[in-house]
Amino acid sequence: IFSEYERIFKLLDQVQGPLEVKKQFVEFTIKEAARFKRRDLIRRLEKKLEEITAICVAEEEDFY
Repeated sequence: IFSEYERIFKLLDQVQGPLEVKKQFVEFTIKEAARFKRRDLIRRLEKKLEEITAICVAEEEDFY
């Protein structure tokens, strides 16, 4: 099934840099989606943000 938001997620996956930077991009995208009242997109972005946050936490635990 082709998602109407697939392009947004492909672009977010291409963001380079530390996970914190990726997290900031997703947070900004959530704010923009809220501006246009795109609830489904917000829900999907929040799920992606949870995934990134989980990876950040796991990497921090591995670091110590």
